[in-house]
Amino acid sequence: MTKSHDDRDDKAPEFDPGSDISQLVADLNRSKTVIHDEPIVMQGESEGTQVDIAVQWNASYEEAIYCFTNNIRNKDGGTHLTGFRAALVRTVDAFARADWYLKNRTVPLDGDAVGEGLTAILSLRHPDPTFSNQREDELVSSEVESIVERVVAEKLGRFFDEHPSDAREIAEKAVFAVRAREAARKAREMVLRRRPQKFS
Repeated sequence: MTKSHDDRDDKAPEFDPGSDISQLVADLNRSKTVIHDEPIVMQGESEGTQVDIAVQWNASYEEAIYCFTNNIRNKDGGTHLTGFRAALVRTVDAFARADWYLKNRTVPLDGDAVGEGLTAILSLRHPDPTFSNQREDELVSSEVESIVERVVAEKLGRFFDEHPSDAREIAEKAVFAVRAREAARKAREMVLRRRPQKFS
């Protein structure tokens, strides 16, 4: 069984990616206020590569993503994480732009905003994976990025279509994160402008 350390609360949950990863995500969020009741499960297969992903947003500001390839923890992520993030941001941003309440914004969503409160497990089955080192900390198989991206875009997009209220909650959290960050940036700029100039 592969063990992964959760640095957020100094607990070390045990993961077996061959089991029900949606339950593992729910367990990780059990002490948190979740944005939607059940984890979203995304599965697909392409070119001999099996993708299994479970995600659930909570009301915190922390992101926790655990990546596996053939049951081995990839603590530095890799191409599966890159594809996951790209599709996640694009899908959430597209929903927000289509929503009358959320589309009135000038700053696009990004990975930081969409990742706030996200708990996710990415489990990949690959016939011949390539890693950055012998410890297999990072997956570098280039074809994986597009495979994961397609699975997430299709499955998450379908979930949003079928569960618009949950999608609204997820997108709203990300939009508010962007707005809060922009407000903080403007406040810092105002303070800097008002700071007395020092003359030599």
